[in-house]
Amino acid sequence: MQKDYKKGLVTRSANEKFDFYSGQVITQSFTDEFNESYLTEDIPAYWKYPNMASAVMGGKNMLSQLAGSSTYKIDLSQSDRPKTGLVSSSAQVWSDQLPVVQPGQSQAVENNVWRKSARYSYTGNNSDVVSGDGLTPISNNLPPTFTGWNPGDGISQGWQKEDGIDLYDIYSHPLQAEDINRNYAATIMSSDQTVVVATAVNAKYGEFAYSGAEDITIDNTFSGGISAAEGVVDPLSHSGGESIKLNSDGTSFNVELVTSSIRTMFHTSVWVHETNAANAQFYYQFKDAATGTPIDGAPTYISLNPSITKKSGQWYQFNIDFPVPQNSSELKDYILTVGMKNNGSGAIYMDDFRVHPYDAAVVSYVYNKWGELSHILDNNNLYTEYRYDEVGRLKETYREAFNYGNMKTSEVRYHYAAQE
Repeated sequence: MQKDYKKGLVTRSANEKFDFYSGQVITQSFTDEFNESYLTEDIPAYWKYPNMASAVMGGKNMLSQLAGSSTYKIDLSQSDRPKTGLVSSSAQVWSDQLPVVQPGQSQAVENNVWRKSARYSYTGNNSDVVSGDGLTPISNNLPPTFTGWNPGDGISQGWQKEDGIDLYDIYSHPLQAEDINRNYAATIMSSDQTVVVATAVNAKYGEFAYSGAEDITIDNTFSGGISAAEGVVDPLSHSGGESIKLNSDGTSFNVELVTSSIRTMFHTSVWVHETNAANAQFYYQFKDAATGTPIDGAPTYISLNPSITKKSGQWYQFNIDFPVPQNSSELKDYILTVGMKNNGSGAIYMDDFRVHPYDAAVVSYVYNKWGELSHILDNNNLYTEYRYDEVGRLKETYREAFNYGNMKTSEVRYHYAAQE
């Protein structure tokens, strides 16, 4: 019981039922300051998914996870405390059949590794007559039935999908999720899958890519599956500590994306150092995803023109917008291949390469050798830089701007008592 002695209001709560194995509360009652009483009932996930049960029962020992929760208004004036209305009800679907991105970007299903898949809430049937206090009526003192616990199961009437996750990495970081309106958001992790490298809103995982050339692997690729190809890592950098040096006729930052004609445009942005910048070319090609047939024959090449390209410090920002082939008769799936080429005789230097749907918003992150966040590149591919002192405390913040380069925006000075 809790009492507000100033207002004289009293609330009461009681833990009524506990899970046999975990000991956590699964049924709790609550009476508010207006003497209205409610009951919340939780469903442990292992009740619906036996393989999540106790390890001694051969399960994964995920006893504290929930598969659902319902809250009701109850009538305490009657001895059996009938449920008079549904306040809310939710269901959390779990799965061990979701694709998982492995180191190296291959995808596989990890059987009997259980992860959250989708979340539903009960919004009621069209035939439901909502009570005067806004509650959904219930029948036979039972919660609304949810049936979509497993892949292929139909979803009961009255339930609405709130969100879902359909791609993870091996450490169970969500990589692709959708909201209630089927809008996607995606995350690219570093090659070792420990830190976030880029995020995208309104894009699927396979529809965008980013590399700051900071985390090359033994198979010559960066996070997100971007290939260094003929490029080599070089310490001359736009952000972070490395970029790609690309010699004559070589290609780099090559990547394949998967998209469809529901998109109309794609956008690419890359920073090119002023040294031989005019040699830089971006290329792209769409292929039919079903047959692998190129849509327009040979790849399209677009050259950087330094005279009309914005510059920050010694680096040009090369931006390209290009159309997605449209088919008026049907929705087509495409494989999009993109990359950079050196079309001249001298080496070029490139950094912070990104490609994504035109209507997606992308933010990317760069870390220093101590794992500290050193740069955040916004949707315009312009960075905010963070500098730290010898003990890892934030010291200075800089903001990149065209024509002005790197400008200090803030400084932190640490001073302790009795310090001279």
